[in-house]
Amino acid sequence: MHYDPAMWNRHADNVCDDEAVKDAVLAAVDEHPELVLDEMMAAAHVERMVSVVLDNARTHDAVALSVLRDEGVVSTTNSR
Repeated sequence: MHYDPAMWNRHADNVCDDEAVKDAVLAAVDEHPELVLDEMMAAAHVERMVSVVLDNARTHDAVALSVLRDEGVVSTTNSR
């Protein structure tokens, strides 16, 4: 058993530890940085869209609960 915390959750064949893969990725980034930036922008856009959807869902749930409370459908007191 080894005592290196950085390696505890790693597999022996992890491609991140392969120097040839690292060199190939760095070479590709050096040759076509615009492709990497495009991918990063797409990922950031997806993250923003997910955030907006989740915020809208929370707002919708809060409004729906408020309406149900106003109509007396849902009690505002704890029934326990």
